[in-house]
Parts: sequence; structure tokens; C-alpha cells
Amino acid sequence: MKKPFLSFIFTIAIFISSSGISQAMSSLTINEATPAMIRSYLIENMSMLGENVNVETMTDSSITFDLTRTKFKGFANLFVMDAENKITFTFTAAEKGTLLTYNAVGRAHTIYGDEVIAPTSTPYSEKLLLESIKIHFDGGYLYGFVLSPKKKESGFPLISITPNSPMDKAGFKEGDIITKVNGINLKYEKRNGSHNFQTTIYAPTPLTFTVKQGKAEKNIVVTSAFFDPKTKQFAYGD
Repeated sequence: MKKPFLSFIFTIAIFISSSGISQAMSSLTINEATPAMIRSYLIENMSMLGENVNVETMTDSSITFDLTRTKFKGFANLFVMDAENKITFTFTAAEKGTLLTYNAVGRAHTIYGDEVIAPTSTPYSEKLLLESIKIHFDGGYLYGFVLSPKKKESGFPLISITPNSPMDKAGFKEGDIITKVNGINLKYEKRNGSHNFQTTIYAPTPLTFTVKQGKAEKNIVVTSAFFDPKTKQFAYGD
């Protein structure tokens, strides 16, 4: 099963804007982790990016990562020399567990010597990131699949199915093409790093998937099940 954190973090990008400083702050509580545990997990996963990712500052209550890009393709290469994305996670003791806060600020320098401030995330992408970290420690209700971001035919192929997951039990296979969710045509939203359907990790939720399996197309309803990070298994009621 591909780690949700990595699925999200690889989509982080700088979006150039001259409208002024843009900061994003989101937070949630992780019940089963201390600040030290979360900090170690973040360092491990951010380092997997493998390029230009550094820990800028680190304390008992926060950690800031610096992501610097110096190579650009296409339009950005015409005027941007480098871009810097500072991502700060703050840890606050909660009644149970740790309150984790995410804050991102991006800056870019142009070939003319100007500095521009850029948004680096959306409220929804921040939610996905924080929830993926929460799943690692607390678990959550999942379906057990990964969709390709690349469109094929009229939908998006399943590139991974977790054994014994709700999707596995419903008969989905790698290579099946999902065309709609709850009757809405499926799209990939690059800025969010996700497809255009929303669900929740906090409760079992049914989704209707329209799937092409070979030449046949049909609707299959799948309800999420709780994924336990300790056992790495899905829990089902009797």
C-alpha cells in the first residue's frame, strides 16, 4: 500500500503569484503519538523526496523544512531562478496526544531580482497531508486503493489494491479503470494532489464507483473500513 503521506508530498509545488504573502495553517489532533514520534516520522518521510530537502530548524515543539527548487521547465524557466518553500510543523500537547499544525510559505526569485510570494497549498491539500500523518499513528477509515494520476481511456486506472481491503473484497483489480465516483466524472486535481471526490477517515462511508473491467462497465458500492496501523489490517464487524 503506497504511503498516503508520500502520495501527497510528491505533489508539493510552487504556484507563482504576486498578490502578496500567502500562508496556510491547518491543524488536527493525533491521539497515539508524542511530538518526538511525529517529528521522527516527518524527518523520515520528507527525506525520501531525495532532493533539496533540508531541516532548517528543529525544536521540541516544531520543525521547519526548506524545499528549494533551482530547475524549472516550461514557462517558469523564462523568469524564475529559484523558489523556496518553507514548511513548518508545530507540536502542541493536547488533552490526549498532540495537536499538529501545518504552515507553508513560498517565495521565488525572478531573473529581474524581484521576490514574489506564492501559495503552496490549498485547505483541502493541507487536510489530506495532516490526515495521512494521523492515519499512520491513529488509523482511519480507508478503502485500500491507489489511483493513477494519469488518465487512461475515460477514467483512471487502479495501480494498487491492498489485500483484504474493502476494494479487494468488492472484487476490484489492479488495472481496472474508475470513470466516476458517486455519478461524477473522475478528474485529477494536480494542485491538491488528489482526484475530485472527498470522503472522511473518521467514519465508514459508502462510495459508488463506476468501473470498467475489460469491456464491461458497472457500478459497485464500497464502504470504507477501519485500518489499524498497529496490525496493518482492516477491521470488519461480524
